[in-house]
Amino acid sequence: MKRFILTILLIFIISNVSAQDYIHLCVGYDKEFGVPFTNGSVYNWQIRGDNNIASITSGNGTEIIKIDLNSAGIFQLFVEEINIYGCIGYDSIFVKIHDLPTPVIFANGPTTFCDGSSVLLEVDSIYENMIWNNYLNTDSQQLNVDSTASYFVTVTDEYGCISNSNSIFVSSNNIIVPNFSYDGFCIKNPISFFNNSTTSDGDFISTLWSIDSTNFLFGDTIDFTFSEVGLHTISLNVSTNNNCQDSVTKVININQNPIADFIYSPMTVSNLNPLVNFFTTSINPNMVTWFINDSIFSFDINTNYSLDNPGINKVMLLVEDSNRCIDSITKNIITYYDFMLYIPTSFSPNNDGINDSFAPKGLRMDKYLAYEFEIFNRWGDKVFKTNDVNAKWNGDGVQDGIYNWVVNLVDELGKLRVESGEVTLFR
Repeated sequence: MKRFILTILLIFIISNVSAQDYIHLCVGYDKEFGVPFTNGSVYNWQIRGDNNIASITSGNGTEIIKIDLNSAGIFQLFVEEINIYGCIGYDSIFVKIHDLPTPVIFANGPTTFCDGSSVLLEVDSIYENMIWNNYLNTDSQQLNVDSTASYFVTVTDEYGCISNSNSIFVSSNNIIVPNFSYDGFCIKNPISFFNNSTTSDGDFISTLWSIDSTNFLFGDTIDFTFSEVGLHTISLNVSTNNNCQDSVTKVININQNPIADFIYSPMTVSNLNPLVNFFTTSINPNMVTWFINDSIFSFDINTNYSLDNPGINKVMLLVEDSNRCIDSITKNIITYYDFMLYIPTSFSPNNDGINDSFAPKGLRMDKYLAYEFEIFNRWGDKVFKTNDVNAKWNGDGVQDGIYNWVVNLVDELGKLRVESGEVTLFR
């Protein structure tokens, strides 16, 4: 009987394998093996060794068979070909089945961390090839991750066996967006700073402000007064109750204040001449507001006002520049009291509508703090008395003649004044 030599080929590896060579394969797969086809030949395949390691699932009797690789171990694959002439050829190879790799990844640190932080994931061993699922271009035993996701690694060992590792879920929590606003830009005026930070998880438990790295303040809202113009660095660091923190820094410009001042005319004011003209002499005024005794009376650059009330009047000018910085100045202007009281020397109560009554006349008599008007006859008898500044004596019940009068009053500035004289009554 003639014999000839066969060559067993592992399909899809596309390489000739000589007798007694080992082929390294991975457990859990099925593989096709074959020999060159000869028309009319019959092929008998055998697995020699532990039949539990591998099993022929299809194709025995043909030139190509399929084998399931059940478990790790070594077997010999033998094939015998009988051609149409009865000639026999044979070949065999040794196949070593390897277990799949069992990569394990672990985290070097907590897998839940604050936004902006990260965790290092590491593979327990070095493999021929390692590809992380979320980083397809990363072939490394270690991976630093900072995004919320599930991570695993696909490894290939030296035998070409491929397996996935365990999966680790990494969570980047508590996203903090630090921010603040402020109200004011001016030197020597309190500027308010407001914490506008937000957090996706937890509550803020600490809010630390740094002003020019020399002043440190706590609180959601703070006030600070700058003593120097120019650029100042403001930093805000916020912390949450789950130990996450973040910070933001801004540079603000503090401006010089305008300088408020004004002049007025006339310099001497009285209730007879109460109108005063005001002129601003302020530096860098953009808007002005005038106050008289704490009440606004004008928004004009130059204005006037009648200071009718005797006494001290508090006039304030508030100026604001284009940067919204303000300054003010207050001046006390005295309105002097011009006391005027006119009392006639005669009257004729004859009901002709002319000079029918007698009483003092003056300015701002309704402002008197006290008033008493009395009239006496020649013997000193009182014939008329009133405390009403509007009351008048019409001479009823008395004869024509000369009468004495006395006025006692306290003017609106509190000064006691006494006036007296004579009046002639004739009808």
